[in-house]
Amino acid sequence: MIVYLHIAKIEATTKTCGRADPENAPSYDKVYATYHDEIGPIVMKIGFLIGQEARFQGVGKDTLLDFVESRVNIVAQEAERMAELDSIKFMDLCRNLPKAAAAKVGPFEPLAQRFPEEMNIIQRIESTGKLPRK
Repeated sequence: MIVYLHIAKIEATTKTCGRADPENAPSYDKVYATYHDEIGPIVMKIGFLIGQEARFQGVGKDTLLDFVESRVNIVAQEAERMAELDSIKFMDLCRNLPKAAAAKVGPFEPLAQRFPEEMNIIQRIESTGKLPRK
């Protein structure tokens, strides 16, 4: 979930930037679309992992979906709050997003570098097709 919520935070922040800085919205839309395309396969693997773990723990699909949705909503609300509480700092963050995305730094640092253990587990799904157990 930590990797998924990091991804959700980047997406929510980028969308909030588009609303807070409409004159640069096309730039944020491009960052969002590029990032979304890049991480799409990873998000699918995370969904597979979360679903398998939920089934293993006996958690129902609706309960799982409600849990994930609530966590994503919290992340989105945090981005909105940041924009409201310190708009100047938030605008600086926003205006640096395209450069950070192009350079793969800051929030766009490769997931394998930011979350090495988690990404190792996620990548193992490709080779085994099942959830690793400790």
